[in-house]
Amino acid sequence: MKHVMLLCFSLILGVSPALSLTSKDAYVIRKGDNWTLGTAKVERKLALADGKFVTTLWQDKTSGRELLPVGTISDELVAVVDGQQVLGSAGGWKLLDAGERALAQGEIQLDIRLRRENLEATKSYVVYPGSSIIRSGSASRTWERGHCG
Repeated sequence: MKHVMLLCFSLILGVSPALSLTSKDAYVIRKGDNWTLGTAKVERKLALADGKFVTTLWQDKTSGRELLPVGTISDELVAVVDGQQVLGSAGGWKLLDAGERALAQGEIQLDIRLRRENLEATKSYVVYPGSSIIRSGSASRTWERGHCG
């Protein structure tokens, strides 16, 4: 009941509630079009802002060391369409959907599906509890305008 009241209160105020999934020390937290993935040892922040899909932070929490230099933005997608490279930072990306789920051994998988013109891409992340491993991979497909599939 508390969660329903909080959600209703958040919606009335126009505040977007954070959605999250945790497993042991692994977590995925979503706030709007921003995602934070991590464990007690590592944290990575992703953002879809102004049509650009990028990593904005990657940090070793044990040492406090930044794995991505401060102020650096790293592309989360790289694809080649008609011989042209298309990057996550190129802009024009729209979120189709995103979801997280717990896997058999406590890992958390996050799938983010995006579209830019005739290119659809899914970026997947798996966060491994008790480790500093966040595995990622992507798949993409194109279609002719007016035809999808």
